[in-house]
Amino acid sequence: RFDGHNFVTYKTRPGDSSSLKINRVDNIKEDKYGYLWLEVYDNQVYRFDKKNKKFLSISNILAEKKINNVLFSNIVLAGKNGVWLSTPDKGIFAIKDVPAGKPEITRYEANLNADFKLFSNKVNFIYGDKQQNVWVGTNGGLNCLSASASDNYKNKTIDASFAAGMAYTCIVEDQQYVWFGTGDGHLVRYQKTSGSFIKEKISENRINDLHLAKSGQVVYATAVGELITINKANLQRTIAIIPGKLPLLSIYEDRSGLLWIEPEKKGMVKYNPLTRSFKYFFQENDANFFNTAKEYKVFEDHNNRVWMSMKSGGSGYYNPISDEIEYFYNKP
Repeated sequence: RFDGHNFVTYKTRPGDSSSLKINRVDNIKEDKYGYLWLEVYDNQVYRFDKKNKKFLSISNILAEKKINNVLFSNIVLAGKNGVWLSTPDKGIFAIKDVPAGKPEITRYEANLNADFKLFSNKVNFIYGDKQQNVWVGTNGGLNCLSASASDNYKNKTIDASFAAGMAYTCIVEDQQYVWFGTGDGHLVRYQKTSGSFIKEKISENRINDLHLAKSGQVVYATAVGELITINKANLQRTIAIIPGKLPLLSIYEDRSGLLWIEPEKKGMVKYNPLTRSFKYFFQENDANFFNTAKEYKVFEDHNNRVWMSMKSGGSGYYNPISDEIEYFYNKP
């Protein structure tokens, strides 16, 4: 913690009573009560109370319910409950936080009753829309959870022909629609007012990410070797093919309209929608292993400078004059 003058470090030490076991933190989120939610290196999640400076282990609370050996993959702030935790293969957990005391935890997974049943325990995303619904995309279908009178989230009925039977991989939202990508290359559009779905085949490959352009006119989608631009008005699409059929994952759009795309393994990719051109960046390093840490990040500062931490090593900022990334080190 930095108060403007001094740093204070909160960490576990050998022999202390803290429930925190590892000091490397990969993800931090702050909820509406001011609690910090930490995802640490061993895929465990802790709640940190800034007032009493205590860590609370979520796995310890689950163990009291006879739920053991849970690894977490993400922390999402969504809906009225506030905090949702996804796992690689054991469904998801909704945490109804309270100003004091232990939080209430509700589990959603494939073997529970209808209100809390997921189509699959393999969860690809959790997303809270503007209507306070929580969408859960799984390898077996799409769940929409809505809040009851007691603010507990339960399954909401949606068109069964769209809900089940497809792997839902990604999501994005605008004022009128919620858009989804699927594992078999479909773009699915949900109209909020009518509750109706339509789908359009846009690729022969898995849709990895969707991004609503800042212009509001198009939706971008990534797949293996493809960046697909979809006109929102008529769903017409254009496809840009990256040399080498490099699998493309997440999309970040900077203020100038350039797209920064996460590759599957190394480096990062820049795409210019005006020229429809790709450029691949990779910083040479001496690492001889594949780094599985969540090191890939892109952000833009208040001076419109784009900073990046690239896949499998390398970091710096983009120089638009030279069209190059200014690296911090030649060989990290």
